[in-house]
Amino acid sequence: MPLPDAAINPNLSVDVDSLRVELYHQHLPLLAENGFVEWNRNPLTVTHGPRFEEIGVLFEALHTYAEQLPDPLVNGCQRLEVERQFSSSD
Repeated sequence: MPLPDAAINPNLSVDVDSLRVELYHQHLPLLAENGFVEWNRNPLTVTHGPRFEEIGVLFEALHTYAEQLPDPLVNGCQRLEVERQFSSSD
């Protein structure tokens, strides 16, 4: 799914145009500069960069310990909310 659609949390009201501008001018250039992602401007898409694994372990840890994270870190993040529900049902 192309950006910004892939970055939108369906549980929150988001201005898609503002998000596109933020991704294009702030977030993606910073992540790319550090080698975490590679991105294309048209269409606006992102792939793992050469240093992605350095931050990838943080994403894995967040998912593994979603049940133990404080609510403010989980609420509003659809993937962590699902992971927390899945962990709670075990």
